[in-house]
Amino acid sequence: MNENVQTPSACGAERVTGRRRVLAAALGGLAAVAVAAPLVPAEAATTAAAHSATAQAQPSAKAVVEALAAQGLDVRHARDEGPRTIVRGGACVELKSLGCEQMVSTEDASVMVFTTRAAAAAYVGGADDEAARVGRVVLSYGSPTRVVPSRRPAYEKALVAFLRETPTAEDAVRITVQLASEGLLMRHAHDEGPGGIRRGRASEIPGAVDMVATDGPAVIRFRTTRAAATYVGNADDAATRVGTYVLSFGAPSRVATAQQPAYVSALSTVLAG
Repeated sequence: MNENVQTPSACGAERVTGRRRVLAAALGGLAAVAVAAPLVPAEAATTAAAHSATAQAQPSAKAVVEALAAQGLDVRHARDEGPRTIVRGGACVELKSLGCEQMVSTEDASVMVFTTRAAAAAYVGGADDEAARVGRVVLSYGSPTRVVPSRRPAYEKALVAFLRETPTAEDAVRITVQLASEGLLMRHAHDEGPGGIRRGRASEIPGAVDMVATDGPAVIRFRTTRAAATYVGNADDAATRVGTYVLSFGAPSRVATAQQPAYVSALSTVLAG
């Protein structure tokens, strides 16, 4: 296997062990830089300049997506998700095909309202985040979870009581306000509907400098191979690294497992050229 290509399995049989190795490597690297920088400032400056030049020479995520498309791979509906990109329309817009009607995200529980109870149940049954449903309303606790298990019953009890008293209040904003008024943490509420404005997804990924999402894989470019490796090692989505680039196939995967090697091979070819 090409040592420059990394899949989740390359991190070891146990993901936890892989994460510890990545963390240890990261800490070791930081320690080495901290010691070496005062002793050899000229060398450190040269290394930094080399990294900067390399980063500038790398193709953008958009250029990679265009190259993959030229090779006949499915990367339709490319969307800029760079760290400085302002995106109109929140996560609920992306989940519209699943029946998402309204959504308010917070640093704690997020409130999602679906068009039907069946759509809400289907989301909870297939979601990769921790979630609970009450009628058409879903409380999403995130992945990894942002609300510890012992605190979740309080959110769900409050939601059940509110909807019982006000059956027509299946509104994400009203529910968010109600839960917060009962002393439950709902920090930094943000509209995730069509009118919402957010920063690109890469802004939430440590070390990511560029990202383009598609109906197939997302292409994420990182500042360093270490940052890319850390992402793959900790990712809960199907992801493969090639140098400082990561192909994120999603969770659940948007690309069949048998087709993923074709994308990885194409990316390797693009970067080699």
